[in-house]
Amino acid sequence: MGTVEGDLQKVIPKVIDIITKPSRGLQVVILVLASLAITVLYGAMNRTIWIDEFLHFALASGSWTDTFEMIWKSTGNGVNHGQTGTYMLIDAALLKTFGASNFLLRLPTYLAMIAYCLTSVAFIRIKTKAFSWQLLMLVVIVAQIRLSENGADARPYMFLVSSTVALLAFYALDPISKRRWFGWSLLFYGIFVGALMHPYWLPITGLVALFSWFVRNKANYAKARFSDFLSFIESKFLALGLIAFFAVGLPTWMRGSPTFGFDPFQEIAREYFLYYFRAIHFGFIYRGDVIVLVLGVVVGTLILWFRNKGAVKLIAPITLIVVGLSSSAVFSVLSYLRDYWIMERQWVVGQALVAIGTVWLIFEISRVAKRMDSFALRAFQLGLVLVIALAALLATQDRIEKYDTNQQFWTKVDLDGRTFEEVLESKELSAQDWLYLANLNISQGGPVRPEFKRYYGLD
Repeated sequence: MGTVEGDLQKVIPKVIDIITKPSRGLQVVILVLASLAITVLYGAMNRTIWIDEFLHFALASGSWTDTFEMIWKSTGNGVNHGQTGTYMLIDAALLKTFGASNFLLRLPTYLAMIAYCLTSVAFIRIKTKAFSWQLLMLVVIVAQIRLSENGADARPYMFLVSSTVALLAFYALDPISKRRWFGWSLLFYGIFVGALMHPYWLPITGLVALFSWFVRNKANYAKARFSDFLSFIESKFLALGLIAFFAVGLPTWMRGSPTFGFDPFQEIAREYFLYYFRAIHFGFIYRGDVIVLVLGVVVGTLILWFRNKGAVKLIAPITLIVVGLSSSAVFSVLSYLRDYWIMERQWVVGQALVAIGTVWLIFEISRVAKRMDSFALRAFQLGLVLVIALAALLATQDRIEKYDTNQQFWTKVDLDGRTFEEVLESKELSAQDWLYLANLNISQGGPVRPEFKRYYGLD
């Protein structure tokens, strides 16, 4: 018995050590598995497709010649305005190869969602070195429900988000790490995937590059040279990215855009705009109205009166949050000036930068609290973590409940009873008719039916 007790005394500390301080390899495994779990949680893999996804689904009908013709007709000032066509081609290839499937239609987004989780964690790891803060970043992603919901749509938004964060993480690396495989991977993904996937890549990349340069050289502006800046932002690779950007943009979204004439505040009411703007960007903080205000007061106080305790380091994460909010505000103003709807999907990058900046900010507050030996600051930091965890818990519950709701959509398709041919015989098909046919095609399996090219005006 004594031997058993002695063995337990040796084993238990080791087990605790593994749990609290996992090896680097185990950390990677945990983070990858957690990223996969988040992707499944938000993937809505049992949900029927909706109208924006149908626009991609229909492109897989007919021949490849038909697909290219549909992309050509629908981009520019067509129904698929503002898109590069890259995601469309990937979807068309997947569905033509493997048949009608909502999972395959969204598969690129699932991969981009995993990339967002891992690149966010990479940035936090670079800044904090601690595994616990990387886990907090994933908790924030779970809690930020309105951004993570984009991980369920066959649209290019998560590629824009993940490529932006990849570039942010790359610029945060030290010069030696940038030339290792991980650095090259971040650079390639951040530049080329972003450039090929979304028109917002160019202005967002400029913002990220300028912010990262500011953080790296905030104490040496007087000595910095323009050539140093070009070297830091990897101007040669950015030039190649620009070539890719224009190569996909010129034949698609750069050919023009429709004249909209919409009410910009149709989706988000004017009188609730500021409240909604705050709620979307800080949605990972439970009851965030008061807490975000208190956070601002605490941070401002620390910066003004406790700079000698390291509070000056709070400026960088605060700046990242401001960059995120500013990018969303600029895209909203552009929509307003073009008489186009202001929509939260225009804020996806801003939401991601605010989330990452907030985790970084809480980490820096913890460092100040340690230097000041302040119980109040530690308690405040713990309170922030707890309200984020509560928001994540509620978000998880919401996603689980939506699983049953999503399944009801398929039940409606099954109960409708109309055959493919009966619907097609209608004189004029509505958007809901086309959606029903697409989901029926997915439910029955097999190739994407060639009739869907009729939606784009092809016989």
